Amino acid sequence: MTEGMADLTFERVARLAGVSKTTLYKWWPSRGALALDGYFHAVRNTLAFDDTTSVREDLRRQLHSFAEVMATPGGRALRQLIGQSQTDDDLATAYRALYSSGRGGGGPPPRAPPPRRGGVRAGRGGRGAGGPER
Repeated sequence: MTEGMADLTFERVARLAGVSKTTLYKWWPSRGALALDGYFHAVRNTLAFDDTTSVREDLRRQLHSFAEVMATPGGRALRQLIGQSQTDDDLATAYRALYSSGRGGGGPPPRAPPPRRGGVRAGRGGRGAGGPER
């Protein structure tokens, strides 16, 4: 993806990886889905959620890391992938599964309820996005 989506082809990736195009199509239904997987593999560690006792600090670090990625060629690639997902249903599905949902193993892992110290005031957690009050 160093040259962008326009130059990404299954033929080129197959040649560089030393595999057949059939093998690539078996795992990735479109070049967009292949590119997304490559992008995500490249930034996975950078965008991993920290697991401290402070939700506020975890989110601050996550947003800072994401802003740093967006200022690199990886950010350009992500913008291209999001744009391409408007016309590539396989890419849109892969994006939701790998990146934004967190349930496909690619996004942040599900978090345990935060402790009642260091970021979430008593009486604030539980309802809304966090689920039922405990």
